[in-house]
Amino acid sequence: MLLYLTTGNKMQIHRFRLLLLALICFFLSRVVFASSVVQTEFEMLLPRSFQQDLIEKEWDTLQKQEFKLNWALPDQTFDTPDVKVFMTGLKLDLNTRLQKPNIGGSGETVLLESRGLESNLFIQSVAIDQYIERDIGGVIGRFRVQAKCEGVNLHLKPGKATLTMQLSPVFDGAILRAQVDDANLTWTPDAWEITAMKCSGAEGFEDIVRDEIHQRTGDASIVTSQKATLMQYVRDYVGSHSLDLSKPRSLITARPDIKVSMSVTDFSGTEKNAVVHGLFRVEFTRLKSNDQKNLRLSKDSLGSNSSPVIRVPEDFVLEVAKQAYAGNTWSEKVYSTDIPGFQTLMKSRFTQFFVWRELMDYPKSAKFLFEVYSPKNISISGAHLSYDVKAPLYAKMYAPRAGESVPFMNFSVPLTSNVKLSLNDGKIAAKFTDVTLGLQESWDPSYVAKYSPSKTFATETIRKRIQSAAQGASLNYTLPSIPVADDVSLLVQKVQSTKDGDLVLYLKMPSSGPTPK
Repeated sequence: MLLYLTTGNKMQIHRFRLLLLALICFFLSRVVFASSVVQTEFEMLLPRSFQQDLIEKEWDTLQKQEFKLNWALPDQTFDTPDVKVFMTGLKLDLNTRLQKPNIGGSGETVLLESRGLESNLFIQSVAIDQYIERDIGGVIGRFRVQAKCEGVNLHLKPGKATLTMQLSPVFDGAILRAQVDDANLTWTPDAWEITAMKCSGAEGFEDIVRDEIHQRTGDASIVTSQKATLMQYVRDYVGSHSLDLSKPRSLITARPDIKVSMSVTDFSGTEKNAVVHGLFRVEFTRLKSNDQKNLRLSKDSLGSNSSPVIRVPEDFVLEVAKQAYAGNTWSEKVYSTDIPGFQTLMKSRFTQFFVWRELMDYPKSAKFLFEVYSPKNISISGAHLSYDVKAPLYAKMYAPRAGESVPFMNFSVPLTSNVKLSLNDGKIAAKFTDVTLGLQESWDPSYVAKYSPSKTFATETIRKRIQSAAQGASLNYTLPSIPVADDVSLLVQKVQSTKDGDLVLYLKMPSSGPTPK
C-alpha cells in the first residue's frame, strides 16, 4: 500500500479494494471469505426481441451439427398413355448443415436455411404388370405387359435444393423452445441425376421410366404432399434444442469461497413481454455465523423495454458488503512489482534517502510483498449508487531476504471516502471523492533485531501523497456476464437506481462469433 504513498503520480489505489463494493453490487467480490447467506428477489424482463435472440443464439451453436433426414415416402402411381407405372420403396436420405439464423422481417420469426445440402433418392422398384387391349384388323386383342426396373438411385446435384425452416419462440412453463411454423424442401427441375438402374421386360420400358422419373422429380411434389411428415421431422430435431431458464445457475466469481447462484421461481406475462421472477443467493462459506438475510423487491415493476433488464433491491449491495467486509475475514496479497508508484520510488536513491531510507539497502529490482487486511468491519452506507465508506485498513509488508519474504513493516491506514458507482457498456467505474486517511507505521521487531534498519520514514509526506492520489481517482473493471440458460449469458450494459430503492441492470447478448464454413 505504501507504494502509492511514495509517489506523486496519480495511480490506482489497488490495495484499498474499495472497488469491491462495486463488484459486490453485481455479486462478484474478489476479497471475501464467508459462510452466512444473503438472498434477494429479482425480476427480469425478457422482451420478444430478446427471446428471438435466445433462439438465434441457440441455433448459432448448432451450425456445426448436421440435420439428417431418412424419409420413407409413400408409393407412387403414374399414368402413361398406355399403362400405369408403379413406384415402390421410395426413400429420401438428406444431410445438411444450417446457415446463420436470420430474424424475419416482422421480427416475430427465426428463419433457418440449409447449407451444403446433400441428398439421395432411392426407388426400390418401378414396374408395370397390366393387361392392355388393342384393335388389330378389327380383332380386339388382350395383351399382358410386364416390365420392371430395380435399384433406382438418384443423386442430388450440388446447390440445386434448399431446406428452409421458420421458427418462433414460445414458453412452455420455464422452457423456451422453438415452435416450427413452417418447413419446406424445394429443388430445381434439373436437380436429380440417375446414377443406377437395372431394368428387364418390354423393350423401351427403361426409356419410359427415365422420362417419367425426370418428370416426377422435376419439382418437389413427391415431398410437398407429405409436408406434415417433414414438419414432424423438423419438430423432432428442434425439440431437442430448447432452453431451460428454470435451472439454478452459478455466477462466475473470482473467488471459489463466494458462492453466487440464481434460480427462477415464476414466469408471468405474455410471450411478447415475458417476466421472470427468481432469487439471487450469495453464500459466504468462511463466516462463522449461519445467518440468512432475505431481501424483497419494492412493489414497482419493470414495465416494458426493448432490451432485457433485471431488477434487484439496492439494499442487496449493502447487505452483501456487510458480510464481505466482516473483520478478519478477508485479505489480499499485492506485490510491489504491480504498483507503479513503488517502482518509481525504487529507481530513485535520492528520494529513498529522504522518504524511506531502508529501501536503499535493497536492489532496485527488489520485489516486496504487501498483505492487506482489516481486523474490524468496514462500514458502508448510502443509496442511489453513492456510498460512504469507512475502512480501517492494515498492511503487513515483507522484504526479500535470501530468497525468502521476511516481515519488514506494519501499517495502519484508516480511510474514509465517498464512492460513486457508474456503469457503461459493461464497464463499471468507482470514483473516490472526499478522501481522508491516516497513516501509522511500525517496524517488525524481528527485522529490527536482525538487520538494524535505518528507520527514516516520512510518515506525513507519504500520507499526503496517498490522500492526494486517492482523491478523484476512478477504478474501472469489466463485469462478467449473467447466465440465463445453458451456454447463454448476458452482459451488463448499464445500471440505474430507482426512487423506490431498486437497481435496474440493462443487459444485452454478447456478439456472436464468425459463421462456421
